[in-house]
Parts: sequence; structure tokens; C-alpha cells
Amino acid sequence: MLYDKQKKELFNVDIDRVISYLKGKKDVEYNNNPPNYIIVNLNPNKLIRQNINYDATYGHNLQMNVDLILGFFEELERFHIYPHKCNITNLHIAKDKIMNEIPQAYNKPLIDNQTQYKGRIVAYEENNGTTPRVRVCNKSKSMKRGSWLIKFYDKAVEIQEHLKITEINPLEPLSKEDIKLLGRGYSKYTGRINLTKINLMRCEVELKNDSLLLLPHIGTRLTAMDIITMIKGEVLYNELNKVFEEILNKGVFPIKKEPTKTSLLDDFLVSGSMSRFDRLF
Repeated sequence: MLYDKQKKELFNVDIDRVISYLKGKKDVEYNNNPPNYIIVNLNPNKLIRQNINYDATYGHNLQMNVDLILGFFEELERFHIYPHKCNITNLHIAKDKIMNEIPQAYNKPLIDNQTQYKGRIVAYEENNGTTPRVRVCNKSKSMKRGSWLIKFYDKAVEIQEHLKITEINPLEPLSKEDIKLLGRGYSKYTGRINLTKINLMRCEVELKNDSLLLLPHIGTRLTAMDIITMIKGEVLYNELNKVFEEILNKGVFPIKKEPTKTSLLDDFLVSGSMSRFDRLF
């Protein structure tokens, strides 16, 4: 998710026109408080595809289309809001992996042994719904003081709770590899994914402050233009993956180990990059 901030006094921007435009979009959230700022919460995975007749089965955020990101910022330029002036203050990188066990089974090993984490890193379980999630963060249990936060949770259950459905339609075509990974969770007859038949763990890395500068950038701050440059250079996924792996390797998986038959976390720990399901994120 990209958070873009614009100062009214620096640009020839008609704030009212921009707000009117954003109000008309069902796939973008914004905040105009204080009045001289526009803060846009952009989840690229939720940008509407024009070729889809949407219902609840398409309401998930499992797949991203970078062309939709480019289109969004092209639209903003009509209002004299340009990508190189849009500062990114918070960015989420999310990946999903098909696990051998239910995602909740991996919570306990992640929080029991706090000695596995280095420095001022802490892991704790958060129970604010039917799906407990583990947070691993630096310096504090929130993003107020730290520069990154990692969350692990059951994405399949979260979607079921939010959309009140058990099956979803892919937003983008699935590859043969995707279908193989989904196994019995995918129906070749309906083309849908059955969320009750997959153990889908999401790992979400949230970045702010200095951690944003781990991504390629031109100036002193990461901007939407930097993201666009990576998209056009066809390196966005690679660069996001590098940062994702770096944060996970430092924070959660500092030591690689050989798989054994005793630990529930083995197939998780050995594949710290969670790269088996990169296409759905």
C-alpha cells in the first residue's frame, strides 16, 4: 500500500477537484485532514479491473496488476499532482504461502523462543478476531517508534470473515504452477479457489522511515516516481522481494537451518523468503 502526501501550498492543485475525483473511486481511500494535505491510501491489489463484473468473489486482494498503478498516477496528473512530488510514508509488502498445517499452528513457535530475535526485536500474538496473528517488530509493539513491522496471519480465514464467502475468483489468470500449488483448493470446473481447502499464510512487511529507503530511490525520500520507474524497468517485483527477504532474514529468520522431522516450523524457516507463492500477493 502506498501513502501519498501532497502539500497544497506547494502546487497549483485544486484540492476540491481532487477530493471529488477520489470520492468517486470505490477502490481508493483518502484523508483530507488537515485540510492542506491529501493522504491517499492506495492498495494496488484492490484497484478495479474494467474487464471484471465484480461481486463478492472478486473482493479479495490476492493479486496485483502494475498497469493499474500506472493508470492511477496518470489520472492524478490531470490535477497537477505528479508522481515525483508524491512522498511515500508507509509501504506494505505482502506474500502468501501455502503451508502444510493451518497458519495458526505456526504462531506458538514464532513467539515462544524470543532469543531467536536479535537486538530490540519482539514477537507477540494479537487476538482481535477469530484469526490470531503474530507481530514481529523492532523497538516497540507498534509502528510509532519502529521502522518496520512483520505480521503473520491466516489470509484465507480473513477473506472469509470479511467477504462472508468461502470461494473466490482469481483477479488475474493463474499459471499452471499456481494451480498445482493450490491443489484441491482449486476447481478446474468453476475456476474458483476454495478458501476452506487451503492453508494460506500471509506474511506482511510494513515499512516506514529509513526502511523505505531500502528500495531504489532518486532523492532523499521514496516517491511514487521511484515505484513507477521500477515498474517501467520491470524490476519492481525483484526489488520488493529483496527488501522483503532482507527484513525477514534480519528480524525473523536470522539463521538458516537444515530441515528436520521434529519442528512444525521447518518448512517455514527453511524457506524464509516464502517464495513458493510469489505470484499471489
